[in-house]
Amino acid sequence: MATSTPTTRPTKRPALTEAHADVAMIDINDFAALARMSVSWLYSEISAGRAPPALRFGPRCTRFKLSQVRAYLIDR
Repeated sequence: MATSTPTTRPTKRPALTEAHADVAMIDINDFAALARMSVSWLYSEISAGRAPPALRFGPRCTRFKLSQVRAYLIDR
């Protein structure tokens, strides 16, 4: 019987370098995962002005600057 060798699956996204952290954009799900809070709670934080605002690139495309997310998480 042949043994199968485990294959590694490629990651969804390549690793982010520090040089790109200022210009990187993340979506609401990544933001919520980094903040360890639910998406609905994060939306309430944004509405209250405590979390950074989203940038809209289209009707269904909102992103957050990673540098602002990091600053928010450090200050929190």
